[in-house]
Amino acid sequence: MGITEWINEMKRTPLYAILSGFEVGDVPGVGTFYDFFKRLWASGDKHIRAQKRNRRKSKPKKGKKGEKAPIGAPGRISRLAGGMRHAAKTTDLPADRLFHFFQENIVNVSARFGLIGDCSALSATGDGTPLVTAAYSRSKSTCDCRAQDLAECNHPRIYSQPDCNIGWDSSREKYFNGYHLYMISAADSKHDLPLYPRLQPASRHDALSLVISSVEFK
Repeated sequence: MGITEWINEMKRTPLYAILSGFEVGDVPGVGTFYDFFKRLWASGDKHIRAQKRNRRKSKPKKGKKGEKAPIGAPGRISRLAGGMRHAAKTTDLPADRLFHFFQENIVNVSARFGLIGDCSALSATGDGTPLVTAAYSRSKSTCDCRAQDLAECNHPRIYSQPDCNIGWDSSREKYFNGYHLYMISAADSKHDLPLYPRLQPASRHDALSLVISSVEFK
């Protein structure tokens, strides 16, 4: 759903406007939302990864139903965990402002109401889920190989969504294009409320997302 459609929904359904923090009949316009979104993204680039990159040569390996795809090189998780554990500070993310807003206005408020358990000894759990954004990766060529009837081309392409890629959905046993949404949630909460939602590339393994998201969350 786009911004324009969401604004129309809030105008037609007062409950949506109330849940979004607006007064009924006084919903901001489209331009206000876009100006607000710009303040939440602390980067001049719209994407984290570069748009111009080489095409991925192969899809991730298939697994059995309910079985995750293989991690890759042996010892990759232990090396990543060791490196991030000894790092003095994680790299600032363009979406840090959004996470700060989420912490101050959602997580902390839920904590004050006792909805996420004992904050002095907080227990958390993490899990990932596929998030489909499109049927396939959209990209443009940077060469004229196709015009020359050259089938095999290894030139870089410009991707409209470079932060997405192809992943394997083990529960549905099919490939998908999009993100791997890894969610750290309050384990002691009866409501399973989220503490730190993070969009990872679709091809990223749960174990890698666990290490990266845990360090960022801390």
